Amino acid sequence: MTGDSQLGRLSLDNGQVSFVGQPFSTLTVDGDLTGNGSFLMRTDLAALQGDLLKVGGQVGGDHTLVVEDSGNDPVIANGELMLVDGNGGAGRFGLYGGHVDAGAFRYTLQQQGDDWFLVNTAGVPGADSPGPEHLSAGANAAIASQTAAATLWAAQMDTLVKRFGELRLGKDDGGVWTRAVGSRFNIAEHSSRAFSQNNTGVEIGADKAIALATGKVYVGGMLGTAQSSLNFGDGASGKIDSKMVGAYATYLDDNGVYVNGVLKYARLDNDLKLPTNLRHIVKGSYATNGYGMDIEAGKHIALKDDWFVEPQVELSATRTTAVSYAATNGLRVDMAAMDSLQSRVGSLFGRSLELSNGMKAQPYVKASYISKLAGDSHVRVNGSKLKSELPGNRVELGFGGILQVSEKSKVSFDAEFAKGNDIEQPWGVTIGYRYLW
Repeated sequence: MTGDSQLGRLSLDNGQVSFVGQPFSTLTVDGDLTGNGSFLMRTDLAALQGDLLKVGGQVGGDHTLVVEDSGNDPVIANGELMLVDGNGGAGRFGLYGGHVDAGAFRYTLQQQGDDWFLVNTAGVPGADSPGPEHLSAGANAAIASQTAAATLWAAQMDTLVKRFGELRLGKDDGGVWTRAVGSRFNIAEHSSRAFSQNNTGVEIGADKAIALATGKVYVGGMLGTAQSSLNFGDGASGKIDSKMVGAYATYLDDNGVYVNGVLKYARLDNDLKLPTNLRHIVKGSYATNGYGMDIEAGKHIALKDDWFVEPQVELSATRTTAVSYAATNGLRVDMAAMDSLQSRVGSLFGRSLELSNGMKAQPYVKASYISKLAGDSHVRVNGSKLKSELPGNRVELGFGGILQVSEKSKVSFDAEFAKGNDIEQPWGVTIGYRYLW
């Protein structure tokens, strides 16, 4: 259909009607619309203009509206655009893909009386924080990927802390070590739609012990890499590649008190792939920097029969820097920096064992409560300011062990599960090896 057209009636048998007139066209059906078919229509939701189907008679059958938007950015939310001007009947219309995205917002098909509209009910940009169901795929991914990068960065900060128990097992004046880590997070914080995140990574490091009058100080450094695969739902996905460098120091007192301090820097490269309602792929990529510090303190308390308890407190602070990028569909994203501060209070309970070959082992169970103290930021998508936030408080449970396999070698294993109101970690595993100088 190359321009405005008028028909007496229209019956479709799985056929298609394509609107191609410029800039937009109107198809008027004076009588009934029957059968089952598709209407290929165009819209400019920024200007609230588009093709229109007018039916003067009754609407019958099931029909699909296949809508391609201009991609221009709406200047207001709460917009609506009529696609079908009906006059009654039992027929129905559906929207191919279930939605149409324009700028930061998502439009869905809504019946109002005998008419059918594309509508958005997100609220006023800049005044309201729209619910995640009203966000376009690009806006949702921008918010969720910022959260995911901060979550991955926090997980990398946590990895090193899990290995300090090795230092007490046998004589240890320093050595080289490596860690392989893996974890999964299901995140449902309220600024974006729920998404899942699978993390893997490897770290290597080395340290040297310095003897003191009442204990030892270990000073060391490390390098690492990590990857995160993201599933935002609706076919949208993302990937984060992180490269990290850091330094640490650990003080072990002869009375069981210990203090760990860690400083890290990472570069995080992010890639996004987002399908449109017509299954075209939109891509976006950007890089940001991560800075982090962590301090943990605790005490190893010996009990009867070689059992022990180890209460711990930890404070971790991270920052992912601000960045701007443009997706291949022209979507403009400006991310503010995100600062995270979280605390952990917990304890290990385990037993120190001496094996028949003279080597030592230390199995344990653990429990912690993690509190989010800070972690809110914002993202601007085509100028619309949208809130972003990190998941909140959670309980963490786990178990693990350290095994001395020779005078020079130790292996370790740590597994954990965490659950909170807006975050779940179904599993997390750390496997390590340490070789002494």
